[in-house]
Amino acid sequence: MDALSDASTARWLAFSLSAPPGAARFREIRERYPDPTELGCWLVTGTDLSGFDHRSFTHDAVGNDRYHAALAWQAAAPGRTLLALEHPAYPEALAALSDAPILLYARGDLTLLEQPLLAVVGSRRASRGALSLTARWCEELAALGIGIVSGLARGIDAAAHRGALSAPGGRTIAVVATAPDRCYPPEHAELEREILERGGLVLTEFPLGHSLRPWCFPLRNRIISGLALATLVTEATLPSGTLTTARHAMDQGRDVMAVPGPISHLGARGCHQLIRDGAALVESSDDILALLSAQLGAWLDERRIEHSAASAAPSAGDTVAGTPAITAPGLSVTARLEQARADHPALAPHIDRRCQRLLETLDARGIAPYRELLDCLDLGVTELTATLSLLQTLKLVQRTPQNAWESRR
Repeated sequence: MDALSDASTARWLAFSLSAPPGAARFREIRERYPDPTELGCWLVTGTDLSGFDHRSFTHDAVGNDRYHAALAWQAAAPGRTLLALEHPAYPEALAALSDAPILLYARGDLTLLEQPLLAVVGSRRASRGALSLTARWCEELAALGIGIVSGLARGIDAAAHRGALSAPGGRTIAVVATAPDRCYPPEHAELEREILERGGLVLTEFPLGHSLRPWCFPLRNRIISGLALATLVTEATLPSGTLTTARHAMDQGRDVMAVPGPISHLGARGCHQLIRDGAALVESSDDILALLSAQLGAWLDERRIEHSAASAAPSAGDTVAGTPAITAPGLSVTARLEQARADHPALAPHIDRRCQRLLETLDARGIAPYRELLDCLDLGVTELTATLSLLQTLKLVQRTPQNAWESRR
C-alpha cells in the first residue's frame, strides 16, 4: 500500500495542526476547497488563498514544534504512519463523515482497516457477567476475521480487546484519546503492546504534546463508531459516556446493538434506553452476525473468490499439475482422528462427531471461509469456534492468510 509523498503528508500535517480536533469548520473548508491540501500548501508556503478567512487558523503551523515532532515520530520506527485523508489506507467509511479526522497518528498494521469492523463499547465499571460475555463474543467474532474496535478504556473496552486477541489470528483496533506517545490508562500499556504485536492497530487524532482532557473521550468516540459497520453496547449506565459512541453511530447511519439485562441492574439501563431508541436487541454472537449479514455478505463473497483462485493455482508442492497438495490422497478422516486420540489422550473425549464432520467438509472443499462452514455444518458460532480451535490444537486444520480454513495432511 503506497504512502503519501513527503510533501503531501507535510501539507496535511500542517493543516491538521492548524484546526482543533473535530473542528466543525472543516466541513465548510472541504466544501469550498475540493482539494483541502490547497490549504495545507498555503500553511507550508505562506501562499495566499483568495477568499479564505486566514484568521480562522494559526499561520505558524510549520514553525510549531508539534509539526517537526510528528514528522520525527513517523520516521523513528516502522509501523508508524501519519494517516491523512487522501492516504490510500484511510478508511472510506470514516472519510465520508462531515467531521472526519484530518489526520490520524497510526501505529500498527493498516491492512486491518480493510477487514469488516465492529465497534464494541460499554461501562468502565462493568459487571463480571458483562465482561465475560464481551470477551467471549469478541473472541467468536474475531475468529471469523471481524476486527474489533474499542477505546482501550477500563472495563468493557479492555474485555473487547482481550477477547479479540484470544481468537486464533484475532486482531483489534484501539482508538485512543491521548497523544501517540502516551497510554491511558497507564496500566493498559501492556495491552496496547500486545495489540500491536498481534497485528492490531492503535489510532489517535491528537498530536504529540497534547494534554488529555475530559472532552477528548466523547470526541474520540465518533472515530470508534465511524470505523465500524455497527456498534455493540454490552453494558451501560444512565447517564454514560458510552452512549455518546452509540449516538455517533446512529447519526452516522450505522447500526447499533445493545444487550438487555435485569431491570434492577443499573448497568442495563443505558442498553434498555438504546433499545427503546431503536437499537437492535442481541443475545448472542449469532444475533450480531445475522444483523451484519447484509454488510458481511459482499466481504465473504470476495473472500470466497480469492480462496477459489488460490485453490486453483498450482504450487511447488502439487502432486498433480494444477491440484493443490492439500487435496492429495492421505489418511482418511477416521484414521486421522484415531491417531489424534492416541497422541492426545487428554483431549480424546472431545474429539467427536463434530470434528469428523468438519474435517470431511474441509477435505471436500479444500479451503472454506468460516461463514461457509457455519452455514453448511448447521453449528452455532460457539460450537464451530470450539471445534476449529480443538482441531487446530491437534494440528489437523489451519487458518489461511485470507482468514479461511483448510485441512492439514
